[in-house]
Amino acid sequence: MNNRIDKTLDRWFRETKVDLKSVNTNNPIDFLCCSITAVSRNYCSSVLLLLNKGHKLPAMALLRVLSELAFRLIWCLYSNNPQKESCDVRIKRWLKTGFLERKKYVQRMIKSDFCSAKEINGFKRELEELEQKAAQIPYKKIENLYKSLNDLPKPYRRNMYPLLYNIHNWGIHPDFLLLRLIAKKNTESITVVSDIDEDPIVLKIYCLTLAYNILFVVRRNYDWDCTTTKAEYLKIKKDFSKKQRG
Repeated sequence: MNNRIDKTLDRWFRETKVDLKSVNTNNPIDFLCCSITAVSRNYCSSVLLLLNKGHKLPAMALLRVLSELAFRLIWCLYSNNPQKESCDVRIKRWLKTGFLERKKYVQRMIKSDFCSAKEINGFKRELEELEQKAAQIPYKKIENLYKSLNDLPKPYRRNMYPLLYNIHNWGIHPDFLLLRLIAKKNTESITVVSDIDEDPIVLKIYCLTLAYNILFVVRRNYDWDCTTTKAEYLKIKKDFSKKQRG
């Protein structure tokens, strides 16, 4: 099962990469599909690499990022949204949000004490450019992830929420509860370990699920065949469930 998931993910991304070679990336939607597929493959490969080395918490942090990529892709390409916005408009809103978030960072750097005068001047020039670029986009910025979930249809909302806000949060936002969970108690002392007690195959299934959602949305955007990918995904999940039941 372990090696099977790795090989399946690699093949899915390789096949989609070949199909995307015919796509013109000058179009915003095409650019989104091509770029997010490439970045997602990088994250998936990194998740698998970490899990194969036994590093589950760092892999969980990357799974959280991967889930955000999956969600934003679905959010951008879901044309039948409550606001009746086109996919192009949603992509521009995401871009504007990026400009504004970068603006916050640049403003903090200008006010900080560890930048040289030369660096501050560079940040000031960048700040002007960011303000101009954001102002050129006549749409509001996007809401945070939690609020944006309301813009999705119920089936997607129901499926995306646990992928965004489940145990993966511990990988990117470790808290004291996590520290308690990784402590091993005996009668005389407490032994602290460095990682969570989670089956790495479970985390690989999450990775497979996120990759499947991303590639399914990309392929469906071009009316490419998804039946084989869907069948393989469901078969792996079914076989894993059987193995868990013993």
